[in-house]
Amino acid sequence: LPATLEYFGGRGVAWSSDLPHFDAEDEGRPDAIVAHERIPAAHKRRLLHDNAAEFFGLETAKAVRAAAE
Repeated sequence: LPATLEYFGGRGVAWSSDLPHFDAEDEGRPDAIVAHERIPAAHKRRLLHDNAAEFFGLETAKAVRAAAE
């Protein structure tokens, strides 16, 4: 995952899940992504929020970025 995010500059990749279900495994949970040491914070934010918000045209991505700056 870190290499993919680096290749695309953090863009174009979004986290998704069909959790919860009875045979779910822990791999790929959002808290594991947040705790991942090799993924920069900006890529984590894009992966877990900004990319999907931009794809669906939600205003929240712009508002969150503006508030963080």
